[in-house]
Amino acid sequence: MKKIIALVLAAMMILSMAACTAKTEETTASTSATSTTAAAASASAASSSAGNAAETAQAAAEGSADSTGWQNVIYASAKGGNIDAVDYDTTATSTKDTLVVQIPTDPGTFDLTYQQTAQYTLTWVYNKLLTYRYDESGAVGAFVTPESLATDYKVDDDGLGITFTLRQGVKFSNGYDFTAEDAKFSLQHASSLSDLAVMDADNIEVVDDYTIHVPLKHKDANAVYDVGGIAQMHSYKYWQECGGEAGDAEFCSTKAVGTGPYMLKEWNSGDSIVLVANPYYFNDEPIIKNVILRVISDPSVAFMALQNGEIDWMTDTSCNWTDVSTVVDGSVDGITDYVEYSTTCHTLIEDCSEGSPLADLNVRKAVAYAINREDIATYVYEGAGYCTNSIVSMSSPGTVEYDPWPYEYSPDKAKECLAAAGYAPGELSLNIVIGAGDTLRGSAAELMISTFAECGINLEIKYVDIAAVADTLVNQPQEWDLALKGTSNGNYTEPYAATFFSDAGVLSVQCHPQNDPAYAKMVELAKQMNEATSDEERNNVWKQLQDYYLSDCMYSYKIVSVVGHNLISSHLKNYSKTYYYNFDVAHAYFD
Repeated sequence: MKKIIALVLAAMMILSMAACTAKTEETTASTSATSTTAAAASASAASSSAGNAAETAQAAAEGSADSTGWQNVIYASAKGGNIDAVDYDTTATSTKDTLVVQIPTDPGTFDLTYQQTAQYTLTWVYNKLLTYRYDESGAVGAFVTPESLATDYKVDDDGLGITFTLRQGVKFSNGYDFTAEDAKFSLQHASSLSDLAVMDADNIEVVDDYTIHVPLKHKDANAVYDVGGIAQMHSYKYWQECGGEAGDAEFCSTKAVGTGPYMLKEWNSGDSIVLVANPYYFNDEPIIKNVILRVISDPSVAFMALQNGEIDWMTDTSCNWTDVSTVVDGSVDGITDYVEYSTTCHTLIEDCSEGSPLADLNVRKAVAYAINREDIATYVYEGAGYCTNSIVSMSSPGTVEYDPWPYEYSPDKAKECLAAAGYAPGELSLNIVIGAGDTLRGSAAELMISTFAECGINLEIKYVDIAAVADTLVNQPQEWDLALKGTSNGNYTEPYAATFFSDAGVLSVQCHPQNDPAYAKMVELAKQMNEATSDEERNNVWKQLQDYYLSDCMYSYKIVSVVGHNLISSHLKNYSKTYYYNFDVAHAYFD
């Protein structure tokens, strides 16, 4: 889904996670499993989650280092690229002519306006104006690359529009020419997506056959990323031939035509999507001539198929650490663990509404000191999450990694903050909302019970039906104190984090901090950041916002950043991937 210069070739950097030392002090943990719906299934799931979580907490308390293995992983860091290395001029041939990629579900469409899971399919058949890539800092941006349909772009001086210069000589897989009329149609077609709400879609201007100007409703730091990198480019002429709106569903599925490296051959619903090389592809015809997207929803079945050579690529949304760890520790040969960072973080959000104990900044800081992030990453998240000393994921441009981190686990500092708020050890009781059946977050909460107790805070888990979690957080602040949530830096996977801190972002909607004295300045800094017209100006404001948030706000506390694992045949070469869905395999081959 979602910045400047030409293709960045980022160098590979290898990092290793340091071993984390578990706390050995024994504490008593108690939980309360309740469901807002009182449904038997939810109660059962909550009970199961609590049981699994208790086992994880016990492993941590005993210092059982072999309960994971993440601390021993050496992984390719997106901070150095992880995506650097496609050779577009390779003369290699492939020993296999078919690449089989596992996808967890059949999206039924190639179009994001119909279904979010279309992202599994669309990058094989479609191109976008710009291409997502990691830059030299590890942040993701939208770039002009050999795979993008724009060869240049320029943001208006006032920040209220973008002019794209389009690649000439591009054809769709049916032989039709790609022009500015197609780009205009495609952007308007996708304008219902929330990420593209910044566009003034009705006033997109075709300047000439290969130039298009996209006006914006307001300044937005993520506009280039969103406008350039989200909408796949369709053929307007072909859409009309298919019957326009009447035939739109088929136009985006069984009749799909794009400019990408592959084109649709057949769609076997619920089983597979068969693609063949697009002979018109503008950046040389793919080396591997066939791609099969095979639907396998069970991770264990998919991993077995990978081991047996039935598939070549297991997508990161399907991999679990049990299988990944066997690749990492060398128990399985012939498979590569391809690791990526994400904007997604698992974050503790706090009810800061008037009357809540957490309306007091001292209490929020006490909570931060009471969290042992390293133990949670080690014993709960294993290979699915890691700690950075930052308030959001490091994949957001300009994000600061603080040295030292001001809120490392410290019972003494937690108790000092509690005292400043008027609480003696043991006087403050809080609950934490977990979706019933969510064993991952349930296990993290179990560990938090122990460390909170060491810091003089009583913590109780409140299991809520997963379907009711969002409503509880947004509309029932009196029912909860803390919650563990998967949150993004911004809106979905946008790189610039201003959205997260805005008056319509996660903090405002779910943490209810509007009466806090620090809130207005946070929102104003987020607005300044989002409207900045240069990277330098934007990063300066972003640094101010991060410093201010740590010292005066703390409505949330990032525990781990999410990491994605792709398991791929070691024989596949010369490919890359950015974020969950942006595959670049047009010049890949099997050795």
